Amino acid sequence: MALCLAPQAPGSNGSNGSSPKSIEAFAACSSEANPLVAFMGDAGHVQLVSLRSRQGVGSIKMNGSARCAVFDADGTQLLTSGGC
Repeated sequence: MALCLAPQAPGSNGSNGSSPKSIEAFAACSSEANPLVAFMGDAGHVQLVSLRSRQGVGSIKMNGSARCAVFDADGTQLLTSGGC
């Protein structure tokens, strides 16, 4: 199951030490093995948070904005889309 919504949530500390100014959207992965949430922040930063530990587990940076994301069916890949 994947969600792509645009909530107005405050930023949180990412695993790379940066703090996004806003969270633009998120995608949830309901995999039983490794449930994750990917938060799309400003300037193409995507923070990955474990739903099990509720801690940051990684981050990625897109070449542009990150507007929407979805996990594949088994939760092993994250697909993102955005703009320039």
